[in-house]
Amino acid sequence: MPKTIDRKTSAAIEADLIGDPKLSDLGLAKRYGCCAPTVKRIRQRLNLMRARRAKVTAAPVEAAPPAAADVEPVPAVVEVPSPPTSAVEVPAAGVSPVEQAQGTTAAQQAEDVGSQAEPTPDHVVEADHVREAIAATLMAAPTLSDAAVAKTHGASVDTVREVRAAAGLPTFREAQAAPPPTPAGKTTPQDSRLLTPRLAALVPRTSTTSGAYVELFAGLQPVVCHLNGWQAPQKIVHDDCLALWAFYRVCSDPDLFGEFQRRLQGLALHQQFFDDALARAQEPLSPQARDGAVIARAVDFFVATNQSDGRRRRVFLTPRRGKRGKCASTRDWAAAVEGLPKLHASLSACIAVTGAPGDVLDDHADGEDVTVFCRLPLWFTGERRQELLDDLEASDARVIVASAEPARDAEDTFRGWSRLTIRHRSGLATVWLSFQPSHEALTLASPDSTRHGRRA
Repeated sequence: MPKTIDRKTSAAIEADLIGDPKLSDLGLAKRYGCCAPTVKRIRQRLNLMRARRAKVTAAPVEAAPPAAADVEPVPAVVEVPSPPTSAVEVPAAGVSPVEQAQGTTAAQQAEDVGSQAEPTPDHVVEADHVREAIAATLMAAPTLSDAAVAKTHGASVDTVREVRAAAGLPTFREAQAAPPPTPAGKTTPQDSRLLTPRLAALVPRTSTTSGAYVELFAGLQPVVCHLNGWQAPQKIVHDDCLALWAFYRVCSDPDLFGEFQRRLQGLALHQQFFDDALARAQEPLSPQARDGAVIARAVDFFVATNQSDGRRRRVFLTPRRGKRGKCASTRDWAAAVEGLPKLHASLSACIAVTGAPGDVLDDHADGEDVTVFCRLPLWFTGERRQELLDDLEASDARVIVASAEPARDAEDTFRGWSRLTIRHRSGLATVWLSFQPSHEALTLASPDSTRHGRRA
């Protein structure tokens, strides 16, 4: 483990220790690729800073000077030096010069204390402005640490936490524990990596010139990329997420893919690129947009997806050290960019579409030689979901429907279809087929799967 770390890693460790002082030194050392004594020194430095702040805050206030009644009597004649100016203040009758000087000092101190206790209106306006800026930052990115927001706006961590509570936002730890979903609610590639090739084995390969393949809700792991070079006359890739649609359109178009790859090769693994891409991903995009806007959205989607931290799609990928001290995260980003030509080759004959799934089925899935594959989207509920199930059940094409979650409504709709349960790394997946698959396809899909025939 290296004994020295850079300033960025040190600041990240400080932010974690400020957010949760109970974190262990060994756990933080493993997270940031350093040694435990280094984390211990950072913790001691933070504790020393806290002690200094507490000492300054709890400093005793100097006692006020004694009142005039407690002053010992002085002689009536006191030599007072003449002031440098011509104006001379005459003491009031019955008040000695010492009493007058002490009263003036006490009045000045009282005035100073009052001015400190009651801030001017300008200070109040500035404090409200800072709180509004902090609230805007937290609403835009709730997963930012309190220490980072405090450092950005020049405020204290306690102020940031008060703003979080006043705005009804979750704490930093709550936001980290409940990450937002992937784009359009898609499952992560890690959850379906071993399932997608098995689903691709169920797709029948047709040799007719009129056959076509239509994939609804392709997501982040499209089955069309695992069809092993099947040259269908037409391949349609659909998704209702416009960012994914832009990505598939660019990867399937040879004229747009060159510019798309060139832009990504000029980008590195950096949080500034990730934050900019994530901010632009919320901007609206029209399916009739020009090629330049589609390429820009595809670049932002690729950066936001491949530079994010696994399951937390809105958190930047923390650099981690690999073998021989090299940054494994940078190597993964370079490998993702270098693998784009292979993805382009598998999508070169595809047509990317978006819109309502019923319209896609009416336009491209007409005929018995057409194969339709659909993953049931989790964000389709109620009447919208039932309408999708009815459209798939009424289609004349060969339909394959997969669901990673138990679906009672799909069981009722596809009651007369073949049913297959596939065991994979993340659990069980249920597949309904409107046709009887071959024995070879069932064996490739899952040797230990649970198969059910057609049910009346």
